[in-house]
Amino acid sequence: MKSKKYSIGSDEVSFEFDGGNLVGIVKNGSPVDPNSDDFASFKDSDESLEAFNIGVYGKPNVVDSVDTANIEVLNDNYTKASKKKANAEAAAAAIGASNQPVAPNAGRESNPRFLQAAKRPQYATFPPQQLTYPVDMDKDQDYMSIKIHEYKRREVDQSYSSSEKAVDPKGAFKNEICLPMPVVKDSNAAQWGESTISATSIGLMRRTASLGAKGFLGLGGGAGGEVSDRDLGGGDGGSGWGWGAVKRDQILNMATKLGGMTVSEFMARARGQIENPNAELLFKGPTIRDFGFSFSMVARSAREGEEIRKIIRQLKIAAAPARNNSSLLTTPDIFWLRYMRGNKELETVNRMTDMALSSINVNYSPGGFWNSYEDSQPIAVDMQLSFTELRPIYREDQENTSFASDSVGY
Repeated sequence: MKSKKYSIGSDEVSFEFDGGNLVGIVKNGSPVDPNSDDFASFKDSDESLEAFNIGVYGKPNVVDSVDTANIEVLNDNYTKASKKKANAEAAAAAIGASNQPVAPNAGRESNPRFLQAAKRPQYATFPPQQLTYPVDMDKDQDYMSIKIHEYKRREVDQSYSSSEKAVDPKGAFKNEICLPMPVVKDSNAAQWGESTISATSIGLMRRTASLGAKGFLGLGGGAGGEVSDRDLGGGDGGSGWGWGAVKRDQILNMATKLGGMTVSEFMARARGQIENPNAELLFKGPTIRDFGFSFSMVARSAREGEEIRKIIRQLKIAAAPARNNSSLLTTPDIFWLRYMRGNKELETVNRMTDMALSSINVNYSPGGFWNSYEDSQPIAVDMQLSFTELRPIYREDQENTSFASDSVGY
């Protein structure tokens, strides 16, 4: 846990305790090196003793000395705190201009409905930031990054592959959430389905191919663009797939309609044969991938409990549409998910394109009963997220040379 801030000389200083020991000191927002003179001076101060008694024993003046963790623990905590501060500064620099306020539309200031809405608490406008669980996550190990962006329509058709045309639906960056590596798996599929065709249709298709699409569609040939009996194979030297087959099919259809049977049933009863369905498996189209992730988050401190709540709230906000008026809704935000180590995307697992968060399910009693701290923060929270990509994955995506040739692709 962390203490309140104390004014020591011209500095603002806070103390961090864990397991009944002092494990870190922060001066003016920056961690203090445990090997420095500043650390020794602050550790031996009256403020440190007061913070230790309150933090460990819950009240002042219980003991007269501060227990300090060993140097390995102090150095490890200092390294983690320094990395976290550097990450936060880098994220703040990256979002830069996105913090600029938007000027109100002309005339809104005098609109009574706008003035009334402006007085409401603005719960749904977290500033761009980086939310992390656990709060002391080491970014030099593998983790998942979830970046939230405003959704932008740039084309009527945005289903292009990444290498065909750069149609990026990501608008302004809003937030980033960093979570531990989940169970990682991907599934790539295509839609294939059975197709059948009658012998007569096969014959007509073959004759169509020999005539060419122009003749078949009536754009050439004789007067009026008609196709003759001979063209369809019913005249002299015909192939046998012409009017004779068409007339036979018509007769069969008439007979089966009168008898309430299919052509195959009629032929089976009449001749002990059925019509060959000429079944074949044909490509129907690509599929859009779904991904599901589960995270178990345990609040080890009040600060970590607050971070967990912010993560859940931010995901709910981003997944919800905005109500413009009684007629229109704005599309929810979209998500860019990556498996990371440091600032580099992993090439040993699959990549993902832009996604929509289709569902978020949170269990605040994962043990089957309510279990919380004194401030009612649940000790453990289970969160399930379901994402769906905005477009299919094409061969051009898998062949994309912007990442290592020995990676697993998308």
